[in-house]
Amino acid sequence: MGESIAIIFILIILIGFGMIFYSNITKGTSTAKKEETSQLQTIQIIQEVTFLPELQCSGNSIIKQNCMDIFKLRAAEPIIRENQINYFDVFGYAIVSVNEIYPVQRNWTLYNNSLDDLLLQNMAEKKTTYKPILLYDPVDKLYHFGMLTIGVYFKK
Repeated sequence: MGESIAIIFILIILIGFGMIFYSNITKGTSTAKKEETSQLQTIQIIQEVTFLPELQCSGNSIIKQNCMDIFKLRAAEPIIRENQINYFDVFGYAIVSVNEIYPVQRNWTLYNNSLDDLLLQNMAEKKTTYKPILLYDPVDKLYHFGMLTIGVYFKK
């Protein structure tokens, strides 16, 4: 009788350790999936921004990759800000800005829909991604160096 109780007790302990191990594995997997999903969403936003026809460089009906027209940026900034609700489906909770780095330092914030209140309450996290781009000045016909900055907010 004592041997049977000892064997049952050992089996219960082994099953408990197995359940703890399994829960830790699934927790790690879900964290990795969440991280992967957030990275994919950030990449999707980057692609959508770089392919917005409102911002792309074009000449003779040819679109240049990773290039934004400075005059289109200037014109699009207030329009996107006024129609932010229409761009929510594309960008969600994010901050999209273009920074000219060389030869002059300028900044255009195209879209700003942030979760700063939730971030301060530790209920959201922000991931910022940078992408180098060319900025074309059609008047001087010069290319400038810039950086596309996208900060995406995720609820925890």
